Amino acid sequence: MKKIFGFISLISAILAFQACEVDHSYESTDDPVLSYYQIAGTWKLSEWKGADMNDGRFFYMTLVSKDATFTIWHNLDSARPISLTGTFSMEYDEDEGVNVISGLYDHEYGLWANDYIVTLKDADSMVWTSVSDPEDISVYIRAELPEDIQGI
Repeated sequence: MKKIFGFISLISAILAFQACEVDHSYESTDDPVLSYYQIAGTWKLSEWKGADMNDGRFFYMTLVSKDATFTIWHNLDSARPISLTGTFSMEYDEDEGVNVISGLYDHEYGLWANDYIVTLKDADSMVWTSVSDPEDISVYIRAELPEDIQGI
């Protein structure tokens, strides 16, 4: 009788463990957390607040992952092109499920006007959406920095 009871217990335990299979069908295989190296490189602003940036205005940004620094070259709000430098940081907001980037300019320019939600469309394009103004959307594409801008 003990042997039968032991055998039934063993079979029951084996069946119980096989029945406890974890369902992973709802889990995404994509890692939602962006790393600094994924956004590192030189980017050109191609669209800003729904407007195409091929009208003589330009905005280039180089992000360096190693020391989390950036350099921006632009002619958006000045009579002549200017360059700005600083540092940036990126965090993953688990509650919202988004990557948020923020920055601090060198010298006395202070913080960026906004923090941005960063979404990679693919390896060569990304979208930044302002946290405080969801209508403020910037689309960036990977680009080479033109030689005439490098000396600014």
